[in-house]
Amino acid sequence: MKRTALVVVAIFVCILNSSCNREVKGKIGDAEVTVVSLKRMTEFKFPGSGSGYGQPRPIKAEPGKQLVVIELKSDKEVKVAKAEVKNDKGQMYEVFFQQMLNYQDKPGEMSLVFVVPEQTALKTLMINETSFDLSKVSS
Repeated sequence: MKRTALVVVAIFVCILNSSCNREVKGKIGDAEVTVVSLKRMTEFKFPGSGSGYGQPRPIKAEPGKQLVVIELKSDKEVKVAKAEVKNDKGQMYEVFFQQMLNYQDKPGEMSLVFVVPEQTALKTLMINETSFDLSKVSS
């Protein structure tokens, strides 16, 4: 009974505590940007990619590497001059591919793809001069 009560209290505290938030927000220029997800994969299929004649091929990671796809949304169009991720040892990796979808009456969406060594613990996303704490993002 005590264990159940502790679990219920821990869940309640987590719900009320902002540190349990799985989305990270920041401001780039005058746009509010939210890091929605971080996904690790060996292949990224962007819209229009495929295996048919004349289609661009999906992005594939080399052996020993993986693709990290960070998805963001914003309330306005965002101009990305520079995007990098930093690992727990301070090494930086530049964006390999970026895709932005901006709509006039809806929030914009972005996907940033990074190539990193497998099992790299990513700590920070830097877009222009704004940093986002990736340890709080659900993966």
